[in-house]
Amino acid sequence: MFKKITLSIAGFLSPLMFAASMASATSFVGGGILTDYTQACDPDDPYITSWESSMTMTFRPSELNAGRVSNMALQFTDGTLHFSRRGTFAPSRRFNAVDGAQMYDSQYTPYSLSPRIRVIKRMVTYPAGASLANAQSVYLEFLVRNHWGIRGCEVRVEAMLGQAPSSGAAVAVEDAVVDTEAATPLGRPGRD
Repeated sequence: MFKKITLSIAGFLSPLMFAASMASATSFVGGGILTDYTQACDPDDPYITSWESSMTMTFRPSELNAGRVSNMALQFTDGTLHFSRRGTFAPSRRFNAVDGAQMYDSQYTPYSLSPRIRVIKRMVTYPAGASLANAQSVYLEFLVRNHWGIRGCEVRVEAMLGQAPSSGAAVAVEDAVVDTEAATPLGRPGRD
């Protein structure tokens, strides 16, 4: 029982700790949708391409953070995906290998097969014509190949993001109460 409670608390706090570590860096936060799941994501489901999953997202570009690693966290109601790479998440005609991990059912799992990301569009939406360094909002569109660590599973991600306040204030975490008895098993996004 203690292990179950510890894993539940870790699953609950993981996205908060990620957000807290990003508080002093230039980050963009917002939301979007995953669409266009390919048949490889679940060969038993003939309607797989109709899945849609809404999410919130945090994007921390390396070029605005002293050339450090670029990070993206996609938070769903039942879990979180995290992608990172040394280098930028900038538009490209090719897929780039990234590190990927997920947290579902209070279980942290690194991707067993390296995900690959191709950024289709990264556009400053406000103010018009501004550079990324001066952007207040951006639009991101990218493809993730080997999504969930499944070879050939590909999804499209589209998100609208605004620059997060950069006050450097840490995220305060109040006492977390987790009712492990009421917890229900959760699946992959879009399956409910």
